[in-house]
Amino acid sequence: MLGGITLRFKPWRYLVGQVAIIVRGRAVERFMNLAVRRGVILWDVTRIAPDAIRARTRLGRLAALRHIARRTGSRLQFDERVGLPFWLARLRRRKGLVVGATFFFVALFTLGSFCWFVDVSGHERIPEARIREAARQAGLYPGVPRWRCDPTRVERALYEKVPGLAWIGVEVRGTRAHIKVVEKKLPAAEKSGPTNVVARKAGLVKEILVLSGQAAVRVGATVEVGATVEPGGGLSRYRPARSRRADTGKARPQVQPRYVRAMGMVRARVWYEAVGSAPLVEHKERLTGRRTQSIVIRVGTREMQVKGPAGSPYAHCRVESTTARVPGWRNLALPVEVIRTEYAEVEPYRLVRTPDEAVRLARAAALKEISGRLPAAAKILARRAEVLPSGKRRDVLRVRVIVETLEDIGTERPLKHKG
Repeated sequence: MLGGITLRFKPWRYLVGQVAIIVRGRAVERFMNLAVRRGVILWDVTRIAPDAIRARTRLGRLAALRHIARRTGSRLQFDERVGLPFWLARLRRRKGLVVGATFFFVALFTLGSFCWFVDVSGHERIPEARIREAARQAGLYPGVPRWRCDPTRVERALYEKVPGLAWIGVEVRGTRAHIKVVEKKLPAAEKSGPTNVVARKAGLVKEILVLSGQAAVRVGATVEVGATVEPGGGLSRYRPARSRRADTGKARPQVQPRYVRAMGMVRARVWYEAVGSAPLVEHKERLTGRRTQSIVIRVGTREMQVKGPAGSPYAHCRVESTTARVPGWRNLALPVEVIRTEYAEVEPYRLVRTPDEAVRLARAAALKEISGRLPAAAKILARRAEVLPSGKRRDVLRVRVIVETLEDIGTERPLKHKG
């Protein structure tokens, strides 16, 4: 029972040290029996010759094994030494390496206790230099010790010294500090100046509602894209300047055009057209359920295959790869990646559709294309579909779909005038 526990508890073997020994002699079996009687645990016992065995044991049992070897007339030879005691013995012989490693870790810990980088993100109108200067005055700048940096104090200082910020977040990770800001959004400037209402789409006018300006088209008229439907100029106004009539000599008011911002709604019938197609015969692939995974460890430019095949084991397959980087320490990035690739076997097959199925599929494709172009407020009045001639490709059916809507087609455009 004790031997079984020792064999499974491998960390204990490393801590106390273990050695691999080779026992040679005519009484190898007697050597093993005496070792068991004395409670010396041996594992990984292998006969390497008719008069020799190889086994492993703990470092502290070597004295007892030497005594047993003398009693049985066997020769004891050390083949391998593993464990913490041997590692410490090698370090004692390499004092320079110990001093250098100690200095390295002390320097790394000391340098990691400072904030060397300050990143600013989220700003658009406010200059980055202004945010950095306010943070520096609050105690956050490259080279500051981490224990002297208070993110809450820096956030309060930025709120006070940099107006126009709606939210500020300061976070210190390792040797890098992140300042994230969100600027206040100013209300959009209200449109001013005279404008025309023009048609952004071609259509048949069904309804006109004028809020400011005057209508340039009538109900039932057809308009093209860019046509003016409600102008913002041309209305009469009186200007103080006067002119004199040649016959009477009396002054009369001079009539000048008055420019306004045209506003209103122009609802029109608009037609959308799209053509969808669907093959009668289509070659596709489907999963068979067989999968294989491979794992590769990449260190720099070198790769080591850990699990699975180096390439796809299937004639037809779908490949999905994911790459995970080994997390670094503080700001030290380790050039180690674990690449997992999964190969899923697929088999090709031939899908045959009836003409009715192909027509339904083509019609749905055309309607989907039109739906992406329709405004949210558009009201659909009618849909119409027709099958087009096949032409040269008789294995593909084409369907034209026309959708009629009722929607507002007016949009404002600045009016250029001489004032």
